Amino acid sequence: MKKIQGFLFTIVVIFFSFILVGCNSEKKEDTMIKTPASAKELKKENYEDVQKLFNQAGFEDIVLKEEADLKIGLLSKEGDVDSISIDGDTKFEKGDSFDKTAEVVIIYHVFPQEDSTPSNSKEESSSHSLTRENSTSNSPKKSESSSTQEVKIEEKADNEIITVENNSEFVNVLTGIDDYKAYKEFAEKYKNRKVEFDGNIAYMSLHGNNKTRYDFLITPGNYDSNGNSGANFQINNKNVTYDLHLTGDNIPDSISEGLNIHIIATIDSYNENADLLMITPIEIKIR
Repeated sequence: MKKIQGFLFTIVVIFFSFILVGCNSEKKEDTMIKTPASAKELKKENYEDVQKLFNQAGFEDIVLKEEADLKIGLLSKEGDVDSISIDGDTKFEKGDSFDKTAEVVIIYHVFPQEDSTPSNSKEESSSHSLTRENSTSNSPKKSESSSTQEVKIEEKADNEIITVENNSEFVNVLTGIDDYKAYKEFAEKYKNRKVEFDGNIAYMSLHGNNKTRYDFLITPGNYDSNGNSGANFQINNKNVTYDLHLTGDNIPDSISEGLNIHIIATIDSYNENADLLMITPIEIKIR
């Protein structure tokens, strides 16, 4: 009798053990979800789309990281996914199972922030003008008159809009192939001066997380999907309606890539990290 009772007790213990294991297995399976796509498929997709895809799949811990490595001319666009990992796994395939609490890290491309270090060129120019005025104040009246006339000529030249007709350096900026040194020297020499040229909107993208402000890549000449010679200009963080200063009687309902434009703008600086000549628009006409 005791043997029978012992045997029955053993069976009961084994039975409940299977139930507990089954419950734990079901509980574990409840937290496991499948990847909606492979890591390879998601590369170069927009990071916001990828984030949404993983949210819909049930992943709870999604981390976004910027990789400020973009330069104009690369195949990647701002916001394109560089890499994605799940719990450190960068080679997962579609349908692989992970815990829904696994950390998903999405790294995406962005342009480097413009170096906002102020230039001393304006101060040097002011100092130069003061030196000229001080030196002429101790000269005879005839010399003073001559010097004043020279200053006025210089001021007139400074106010003149730079074009390909009056500035050979600007011709090189618009036509030189990857002459980054010349682009930088031009930006530093003519900082705060106005330029006027025919160009096109080669690319535009939202500025950061803004919904109404954009960064515009402007290249010289007519739009060409294969790219253009000359410097790459950027209009940074501008609203289409108010900041582009669109004029003329053929302003379109919306601004998009591929538009040929005639632009007057101020030279701001040169972004060496992205090889961009930064400008602020004064007037833009659609060609």
